[in-house]
Amino acid sequence: MGEHGLSVNWVYDCGTTSNDVLLENALEAFVRRQDLIETSTIRLCVLSHFDRDHVGGIVRLIERIPVTTLLLPYMPLWQRLVIALSEGVEADDPFFSFYLNPVAFLVSGGREGRIGEILFVPASGPEDSAPPDPPGFEGGPPRREIDLKVERGDQPEEASDDPAATSTTSVQVRFLRPAGRILAPSLWEFVPYNDASLSPNATPTFIAAANPLLSILLHDPANRRKALTNLKSLYDRHFGATSKNRNLISLFLYSGPLGRLRFEVGPPKASKAHSRSEDNRYAQIYTGDGTLDAGKRFDAFERFYGSGRLARTAFFQVMHHGSRHNWHQGIAAKLRPSVSLFSSDPLHRRFRHPHGEVLRDFWPYGAVQIDRDRGYQFDCWLSA
Repeated sequence: MGEHGLSVNWVYDCGTTSNDVLLENALEAFVRRQDLIETSTIRLCVLSHFDRDHVGGIVRLIERIPVTTLLLPYMPLWQRLVIALSEGVEADDPFFSFYLNPVAFLVSGGREGRIGEILFVPASGPEDSAPPDPPGFEGGPPRREIDLKVERGDQPEEASDDPAATSTTSVQVRFLRPAGRILAPSLWEFVPYNDASLSPNATPTFIAAANPLLSILLHDPANRRKALTNLKSLYDRHFGATSKNRNLISLFLYSGPLGRLRFEVGPPKASKAHSRSEDNRYAQIYTGDGTLDAGKRFDAFERFYGSGRLARTAFFQVMHHGSRHNWHQGIAAKLRPSVSLFSSDPLHRRFRHPHGEVLRDFWPYGAVQIDRDRGYQFDCWLSA
């Protein structure tokens, strides 16, 4: 990339529930990698959702390398706080402020100059679909630096009183337009998808009862613990104490080339290992802890991205570490990735992901385990 002055550097999630040393080592290795590819800025950083194991390292990452655009799924304040409850985050936990106002949390401690903008992705409607991809650059890459183009939209009405959307900081807070994209013009696209089907329907009755509790949580720290307990009881009465929707919202991200670009594959200095491809199957889909179970949810996902993007997907990060609860039999054959990435720990004393049936489903499609000891790297670059 350095040879052509091209640099589009992005990150999807940053956290772990394992030993903190593992996270520190990964961050240091990532910083060294940036030096090798001659870049000092993360152009796009995506947080799929608000679990600790996905965002716990984001502050340390930002402190090491500045971020141009930080992308988060939008969910209203009451819903963020319900997630905090399901994560076991207490009102006096320093991380609780992330759920109250993720913008203020991320820019506090002198980090305002480390983030260019925070971009929220609104929930997708049942009929939303990403636009057809425009023609890509034919031939080799242009010899210039790439500036990302963001398809921004208006703030949704439900965010009008949300401190995350109305905070006054030096960091600009914006919203992606519905089914909007982030483009490296003529070369690459990033298409986020915020699955609205997992959002419970907040009735006017629920909102009216929740608003006084939210006010206490925002402005009365001494009574936060009681207000949080009352919010949980309110949620359980309206949506059910065992609602599986409580903490399954996740921002999907499609990342892939535009048009028919020529790539070379293999270690850069081992010319005999090079191969050239024009099949354009270098796209990736990241799912975080998203759910693609059978029926309407997968149909909405497929309609949103379209058959063309799914056919170009070579690398697929399997949902929720390979949990059976976020999957359905045969989904692997529908997607047919070249590489299926399981970010999980089969020996975890509680979760033991991936579940066997999920692994068997993806086994014919290049199943790869990623954990504290093993990673995955694929090298390719645009041909001249």
